[in-house]
Amino acid sequence: MTVRSVTKRFGDVLAVDEVAFELHAGRITCLLGPSGCGKSTLMRIIAGLEAADEGEIEAEARLLEGAGVRVQPEQRRIGLVFQDFALFPHLTALANVTFGLKGKPAAEKRKIGMELLDRFGLADRASSWPHNLSGGEQQRVAIARALAPRPSALLLDEPFSGLDGDLRAHLRVSVLTGLRDSDAAVLIVTHDPEEAMLLGDDLLLMSEGRVIQRGTPEECYRRPRSAVAARLLGRANVLPAVVESGRAECAFGSWPVEQWPDGPATAMLRPEALRPSTNGVAAEVVAVHFGGVWYEVHLRVGEQRATMGLIDQPPAVGDVLKIDIAPQHAALLEQA
Repeated sequence: MTVRSVTKRFGDVLAVDEVAFELHAGRITCLLGPSGCGKSTLMRIIAGLEAADEGEIEAEARLLEGAGVRVQPEQRRIGLVFQDFALFPHLTALANVTFGLKGKPAAEKRKIGMELLDRFGLADRASSWPHNLSGGEQQRVAIARALAPRPSALLLDEPFSGLDGDLRAHLRVSVLTGLRDSDAAVLIVTHDPEEAMLLGDDLLLMSEGRVIQRGTPEECYRRPRSAVAARLLGRANVLPAVVESGRAECAFGSWPVEQWPDGPATAMLRPEALRPSTNGVAAEVVAVHFGGVWYEVHLRVGEQRATMGLIDQPPAVGDVLKIDIAPQHAALLEQA
């Protein structure tokens, strides 16, 4: 599927601003951004539930939207799973899954439905009513229903947002396997950076209606283009820096950089980029917070502040540490 320069306005509000990207069969793309950035509007445009003001959408060499063409949602071969799953309460799990298989013999519909329920670990729940299913089971039935007609693309809007932590983590694994087996091009809309990085083969980072970066989760995390992109994926220290002769230097240390012109720059240091050292920069500890996986150690060098992630026993407030920078967790931003 190809999305070209799609734009959508609601009055004076530019909700989606010339968005362009591709979705590939058998790959999962996560669209990550804060609430109100245009993610759900974009998904609804792709599904055909909203009309784009400008741009084109093409799938399977067929124009779905643009140049005077607008294919209706039911004719786009695009599956859609909403946050609330929207199961039919008067149908069993199996009947929900097979609902969209119009014109097929009953035996074939049952075979397809049972294969999908089995793929998502729900074969024993085929005759259950939606109100007797847990939230996680309802979610998997909804995904199986969307996959039953063999869509070319599957869109999921915040699919795990209503689930508790442990269940959410467990289902991510089982759902991921089922989605990959479908061979559809999958787009998952989320505002959870951990979820996006764990699920996605590819990321689209969105802010204020625009896709500001795309790439693999590791590329986007380690080499964000801007401070906004960096912070969408977690804590980031953004600091002034100077590049000279292949090294970037900021208040907290220096590290080697490649193919970057000498002069002023903007550094991005993840909390794990800062580490204790025997001969690094002296930094004062101004605060310490326990975060479960690590301690957040807030440091100050002159007027500059940064946060370090520390797994070991933390220093005390007021201590002075020697620190340096782990190059693999540091980057220079193309856009300040």
